[in-house]
Amino acid sequence: MNDPQRISFQLLNSSFKIPKIKRTETKAKTNYPDIIITQTEMFRIFHNLTILFVGDSSIRTLFRDFTKFFSKNRLLENTEAQSQHGEYKLVEGETRLKTGGSRGTPEYKDIRQYECQSSSTRLIYIHLPTIFGESPIDLT
Repeated sequence: MNDPQRISFQLLNSSFKIPKIKRTETKAKTNYPDIIITQTEMFRIFHNLTILFVGDSSIRTLFRDFTKFFSKNRLLENTEAQSQHGEYKLVEGETRLKTGGSRGTPEYKDIRQYECQSSSTRLIYIHLPTIFGESPIDLT
């Protein structure tokens, strides 16, 4: 029977070479993350629902990501996500319900809505300072 210490000693002293592993080709690099859920699944999950986003420019970027996915079946590109100042081209189905004041001030008002006809989903974004004081939208 072979002695394990002797075998390991022989392996160390032999001219053993680790085989090279061939790299597989990678797919083309995109400027937006891979999506692990399909648009059809999103339509099914959020069918007839209203999703409310309340917050600052970071939450507006999340709202924008959802609108892009519902409308174009893709997430925001990295450059789009980095420009969080809120002045972007509206997508089809998106409207600004209320706007006013200068960005960065307490008087700044911003309410946006996106309606997806395919899933009857409604997304609403309200900039946090907008909800202080009088009600920004008619709730009756």
